[in-house]
Amino acid sequence: MPRDQPAPKRSPPPHAALLFLGIGINAALSGCGEAAKAKVELTLRTAPGNDGEIVVLIPQDSVVKVSNCSHGWCRISWHGQTGYALAKNLSVIGLTDSATDSGQDNNEDSDE
Repeated sequence: MPRDQPAPKRSPPPHAALLFLGIGINAALSGCGEAAKAKVELTLRTAPGNDGEIVVLIPQDSVVKVSNCSHGWCRISWHGQTGYALAKNLSVIGLTDSATDSGQDNNEDSDE
């Protein structure tokens, strides 16, 4: 390539986008008592990773308490159970309150 021509621009590798996505999730779920809602049915595991033993399945839209997140996994508690769930399956809803700390789902309908 001649020296007077600029080098062609390279696109970041496809996995780079996933890395940035993971960083964004972990930044949003920094932990320390934050409440999060399960976007899907969550698999609560004994360890971060798919090889961790399944403790319980948490129903979609349940509110959980997030302790901390790292490498795409969050340590959470729900109804007295503590373990790990995929960060991408959680949505931040704010700081915990007494209902979340006690393990209630906070899914009250105003229709009743």
